[in-house]
Amino acid sequence: MQKMTEAERLAHNRFRVRTQRVRAMAVRQGYRLVKVRRVDPLALDYGTFELWDGEQKVNECGKRLDDIEAFLLSAPRAQKKTKPRRPK
Repeated sequence: MQKMTEAERLAHNRFRVRTQRVRAMAVRQGYRLVKVRRVDPLALDYGTFELWDGEQKVNECGKRLDDIEAFLLSAPRAQKKTKPRRPK
């Protein structure tokens, strides 16, 4: 396996951090960000993401992380879902 250069490692870390930030934005708005698990690099949706609302895929946004982030930033802020508190 080939070692990553310092620049490649920094770019990879920036992408991971950005993915986690978008994932947190999705959770706050009641969605779930899922990475498509294609193993064929020639597939059209290889390395892309899907946004899910419960059991349904959200079709209004693209599958690139940029498109999903733009959709989440333009969507009206949803109420954060909270768990019911346990009685004391």
